[in-house]
Amino acid sequence: PNPFNPATTLHFELAAPAPCRVRIHDLRGRLIWDSGELTGRAGANSVTWRGVDGSGVPVPAGVYVYGIVAKGRHQASGKLTLVP
Repeated sequence: PNPFNPATTLHFELAAPAPCRVRIHDLRGRLIWDSGELTGRAGANSVTWRGVDGSGVPVPAGVYVYGIVAKGRHQASGKLTLVP
């Protein structure tokens, strides 16, 4: 994300169609944002996070952790850095 377009798109692949969601946590483990249930398709998928919390309030600069959950099971995770 950047100050003029505070958004980032997370790309991921699924082996088969499945309900999925992306969750973003701060480094203390607190849930910051949840995409809600998405209809994941086999192959490439993506979701955009706009640098806000679940209430739509911009979050501070820092490091965040994302997790991808499909069929109720953790599939992948990684770090992202929000720099204003």
